[in-house]
Amino acid sequence: MSRYTNAVCRLCRREAHKLYLKGDKCFTKCTLEKRPTPPGQHGRARRLSEYGSQLREKQRAKRFYGVGERQFRNYFAR
Repeated sequence: MSRYTNAVCRLCRREAHKLYLKGDKCFTKCTLEKRPTPPGQHGRARRLSEYGSQLREKQRAKRFYGVGERQFRNYFAR
């Protein structure tokens, strides 16, 4: 079972929503408010397709609960 050990504020920036992974610190010192752009190289963002928006929602839910792909899939299989 893997665990995400890198910067969790980066995940909030990637999803462009507060995931509250740092608890109360997300209310006061949120990096999403300081840097609203997603991490990585910045360029003009394309419009997301239907598949892309569904994938973003799935990734957001996985990151919010801190589970991997297989465990997340098993939640819905059972």
